[in-house]
Amino acid sequence: MKIRTLAAALVALILAAAPAARASAADGTGSVTVTVKDNYGVLPGTVVRLVAKDGQAAGRANADGTGVARFTSLAAGEYTVKASLTGFADIEKAGVTVGTTEEKVELVMSLTRFSTNVTVTTANRREELLMNTAEPTTVIDQVQILDTGARNAKDLLSEQQGSGVQVNVGGGQGYVSLNGVSNKGVLVMIDGRRYLGRDANGNFNLEDLPITGVERVEVVKGAGSAIYGSDAMGGVINFITVKGKNNGFKNTLNFSGGTYNDYRADDNLTYRADKGGFALTAGYRTYDGFDLNPVVCVLPGGDPATCTPRPPNPQTVGQPESQWQTITGNADYRLSDKLTFNFIGDYSNRDIDNYYFSGATQLSTTVYNSQRKLERYNLTPELNFTPGKNTTINLSYLYGRYNRDETQLYTNRPSNPKVVVPTWTESNDELKARLLQVWRAAGREHPFQVGFEHRKEQLSRSGLTGCVPGQACLKDRDLNVIWAQQEFALTRDLKVTAGFRYDDSSDYGTQTSPKLAGVYSLPKNNRLRVSYGKGFRAPYFGELFLVSPGFQGNPLLEPEKSETITGGWAYTGPKFEGSLDAYQSKISNSIVFAQLSPVLFTYNNVSKFDAKGVNVSFALNLRYGFSPSVAYTYTKRVDDKGVEIGGFPRHAAFVKLLWANQRHGLRANIRGNLSGKVPQSVGATTYTPAYNLWNAQASKKVTSKGKYAFTIYAQVNNMFDKQDIYNVNAQGVPVTTDVLPIWNAPRTYLAGITIDADWTR
Repeated sequence: MKIRTLAAALVALILAAAPAARASAADGTGSVTVTVKDNYGVLPGTVVRLVAKDGQAAGRANADGTGVARFTSLAAGEYTVKASLTGFADIEKAGVTVGTTEEKVELVMSLTRFSTNVTVTTANRREELLMNTAEPTTVIDQVQILDTGARNAKDLLSEQQGSGVQVNVGGGQGYVSLNGVSNKGVLVMIDGRRYLGRDANGNFNLEDLPITGVERVEVVKGAGSAIYGSDAMGGVINFITVKGKNNGFKNTLNFSGGTYNDYRADDNLTYRADKGGFALTAGYRTYDGFDLNPVVCVLPGGDPATCTPRPPNPQTVGQPESQWQTITGNADYRLSDKLTFNFIGDYSNRDIDNYYFSGATQLSTTVYNSQRKLERYNLTPELNFTPGKNTTINLSYLYGRYNRDETQLYTNRPSNPKVVVPTWTESNDELKARLLQVWRAAGREHPFQVGFEHRKEQLSRSGLTGCVPGQACLKDRDLNVIWAQQEFALTRDLKVTAGFRYDDSSDYGTQTSPKLAGVYSLPKNNRLRVSYGKGFRAPYFGELFLVSPGFQGNPLLEPEKSETITGGWAYTGPKFEGSLDAYQSKISNSIVFAQLSPVLFTYNNVSKFDAKGVNVSFALNLRYGFSPSVAYTYTKRVDDKGVEIGGFPRHAAFVKLLWANQRHGLRANIRGNLSGKVPQSVGATTYTPAYNLWNAQASKKVTSKGKYAFTIYAQVNNMFDKQDIYNVNAQGVPVTTDVLPIWNAPRTYLAGITIDADWTR
């Protein structure tokens, strides 16, 4: 009896104690200590987050001076530890079990460019690891953008010289080319949406694209028409904007100022909650520009006091005075477990004073300065439907508009000195539907995509072929598209991609663009890749129909076509990154500028030319925070008669030496663009001699305590003040011209401050 009584009392005691024990656990008695480091030491300032198994935020802390973040009073259970630090790839560790004792976790982070976890979305229109892409792809991440201090797309991409990216900076403009394919054959996008705003001749000016709010840039080299259509026969450049990642608010405010009254202010605000979030960025820049016209002699090396000046010219020879305003934003909201609504939009305008117009100095009757206003906006509502774990359906509509207003002020006309140029209005409406189905076979995933697109392009302007003089008229083009792409994981190490696109246009009939690519993974993060594709570019409306003084469009132009093959090797490791790619593009029906008379120009199709070359790059992650990198490209373009085509340097390179001390928040770099000589035209006897430009920047994180961080920075561009780069003849003697072929900004200085406020959980 006593035994039974004792047992009953014991059971009662246990049952009574159980709720207390559960309460104690619920109150939180566990703790987690996280140490964050890289291959060379601890990483103070790293943001460490703790997430419960149900997805709820359980804590946030900044790693202290020893690289340690501590979490206490945690309820028992499983957690995921996440760490993020600017310049390093995000890392996480799941399955951290918390009980009544201290759990210790160590996370080893990698610099972004040395991480195997970098993801891209442009190459195959879906998220995938960069190391698994068959197409040569360059990623310019947020840290690299900050290291350049770039103000617009031209400044940023100019520092990719040597990686197959080449930027022409003549005429106060920035024209980009990829692997020897000119500006017109390169598709520029923002968040995967076609970016409007080419000039009358179809060239896209990178000066007009601010990079406020841009998180990274993906550059895909090689024929991209199989999934992107016209304009992508040379490749794709996709500017991807910042998006909120963690629950709560985060705000980044930047102010800077420099030489030539170059001032910029921009602000980026992000918010994330359980069902959705948004990101909003606004920016403003004003710039006085620089003018090389008044003080530069016709021939280099002369005494400015006695040399022969250039003829009178009211236009800016260099960079015109400008003001930019831009707003970009994106938002998403989860309507249900399977349905999400997204909205993406951007707006920008640029006011330009004294714009340079190429060729105007050659004709005394057309000498004027130009006042321009460029305005763009794109709006895209989107629905993402996920009926099953492996199925996604995307529906989107793009509403894009571009307006260019211009006033010409003539200096040599006794009457009618002011002319208002007819407004240029370009529109692009796209309706897209896409299905992504990931099916499994042999234990591996095989993504399949199929899409339909309808696009309507329009140009409204007076002064177009076939229109009543003085009256605005409309030129338009309708396109209906079906495309499909299948990726096969044939083995654990071999992936093959086959794609096909069918374009049906109202003015050029049908175009087909096939694609075949493969990537083979070798041991230790080495990989081989090869791709083949065909592309095309439909003539731009200005090339076809524009009528203006000195120019007559050609409505008989045929689409340009390309056939491209690339192959190469790449490696990514914690201390070394390298790649080597060779390419050859055969371009037919190439559209080139042609002279009809001494004062009249047009465009014509020419037969064929080949662009071939090699891109080599490598970067090292050395001790004590040093990280050097080098990129080199060899490009040769010849026509079907074997005559070299001008406009591109055969040899170009980009070098960078970065030093970073994470413990003290210090970063410094020096960067150099090296360009070989450039023939000026087909079979030309004149060329631009080789030159190089050097830039540098240093930054210091003044404080990083709690939710706030302040960073100051300073930079100098064109350190050695390289300016006058004249054409020379075959004997190396400078050629007398009234304008410079390359107008580098004189040495400039800039300083700024960045304020980060992080209220995310």
